[in-house]
Amino acid sequence: MNIELCAGNEAACRIAADLQLDRIELCQQLEIGGITPSIGLIDFAVNRLKVETHVLIRVRAGGFVFDADEKTVMERDIAAAVATGAQGLVVGALTETGDLDLDWLKKIQSMHPDHVWTFHRAFDEVKNWKAAMDALKTLGFTRILTSGQANSVLEGIPVLQQMQAYAAGRIELMAGGGVTVANAHQIRKELSPQAIHFSGTQMHLQDAGSRYAAQVLIPDPEKIRQLTEIFRS
Repeated sequence: MNIELCAGNEAACRIAADLQLDRIELCQQLEIGGITPSIGLIDFAVNRLKVETHVLIRVRAGGFVFDADEKTVMERDIAAAVATGAQGLVVGALTETGDLDLDWLKKIQSMHPDHVWTFHRAFDEVKNWKAAMDALKTLGFTRILTSGQANSVLEGIPVLQQMQAYAAGRIELMAGGGVTVANAHQIRKELSPQAIHFSGTQMHLQDAGSRYAAQVLIPDPEKIRQLTEIFRS
């Protein structure tokens, strides 16, 4: 089972390197679901730590229907991530009707066809997941990150099982969303996904003595170690 750490800062990248995890999904601001990381952070992960890095391309928080300007920004972010050495790109875009934004997905994939493409949890908002899965396979996507169209992997296990049967190995399904030490054994036993995605974070008050103190999600090395042991066992 491939293990992907959702890494939102330098510390998470280093933990992934130390544990020799298969790859990271690199982002920032996990508190809002993650947005595109800085070039400095991408360079740190790829070129300093030598971690296999798949970069989240998401211009803002919220849903996944993007306007033309937002797409222009994300296209530049994709090019910058590729130029910095990222091995993979993690994207997701939908139409107002809940379908894949096929025109834009085709455009960006054709610009960098040799990279590994992952479609993120925007998949959990598509109205027809079978049609979307078929389309992503045809486009050349390697994997789909999904919680089975539920709030968490644990809740989505019945649909994830259906997805695995339908995919039949044609495209990799990576389970992610709400994976914790408390539910990891059950997820492994009942689902046994091809790949697992988790962050292993805890909420922390950053710089409590500052007027700019903020609640942020930071990686918990012990949680990540325990999750890694469970899914590697």
